[in-house]
Amino acid sequence: MKSVSPPLALVTGATSSIGRDLAGEFAAHDFHVVLVANDPTVHDVAADLPEATAIQLDLAVPANVDSLAARVGVPTAMAINADTTTGGSFSQGAALEDHLATTDLNVRATIHLTKRLLPGMIARAHGRLLFTSSGATNHPVHNATKAFVQSFAGSLRDELLGTGLTVTALAPESHSSTTLASRVYGALMAGRPQVAPPSPLSRITNQIRIDQRLPAALRFLTNARA
Repeated sequence: MKSVSPPLALVTGATSSIGRDLAGEFAAHDFHVVLVANDPTVHDVAADLPEATAIQLDLAVPANVDSLAARVGVPTAMAINADTTTGGSFSQGAALEDHLATTDLNVRATIHLTKRLLPGMIARAHGRLLFTSSGATNHPVHNATKAFVQSFAGSLRDELLGTGLTVTALAPESHSSTTLASRVYGALMAGRPQVAPPSPLSRITNQIRIDQRLPAALRFLTNARA
């Protein structure tokens, strides 16, 4: 897996909708994709891709992160998308252990895996890192972990300026559609700092702008023909 031909893409949380679609996007651009998830369906997702390796691991376990880093080597691109949350309210819902498990995967594993893989990517002087920094929930612990990832991605991007590596943060308001994955892939490869899907409000605003321009455009065409 340490070969750079074909380039290697690592996708964690690869059985979620955005993780699965991103893996497909990497595969469509001739990457060998390593898909990682704690869900056994990761093998089914990998089987549908031309060049893919499935690894079923719980990244909330530190030893598993070290094992994955040793197995993968140096990726050209990595998408840190693994995410979990708990049900119920913080004050009266899940047990403390469940909340700590959320921080273990969403925060600690993100730091751990990035720290393990980053030196090799820096030595190669080329790489693309993507962090899924938000998922819409009303849970305070989950939201706090994702706020951390957003901040971590931004600070790491600043730190890596001039190294040949770029960091992109994805703040998806919905985790669906291959259209989103295509936009994310384009932003990641271009080295943009952040990509967020259009919100319903922005789509409405864009439509209003189009509707406002249309009469003027029709008047222009009418006058041009006269």
